[in-house]
Amino acid sequence: MLLLDVGNSRCKWARIENGVWTHSGVADNAEWGALERIFDLLPPPAQIIISNLGGDDLEQRLRVICSKWIAPVKFVVA
Repeated sequence: MLLLDVGNSRCKWARIENGVWTHSGVADNAEWGALERIFDLLPPPAQIIISNLGGDDLEQRLRVICSKWIAPVKFVVA
């Protein structure tokens, strides 16, 4: 599972496998290219859960970045 917590200025993320955090990191919202390169190195997640407070533009970027995997993407709203 890939978890993303996106705020107004940065994205915190974690990859969890069998209940264990295997990878995690933080990227500035202006560094989407770096985030994509990091995600290219990760094993494909079974599902993706995203909390996005950064607005519609960031949601669209997130959908594009995550579209390379066949995993379902779920956006949660707090």
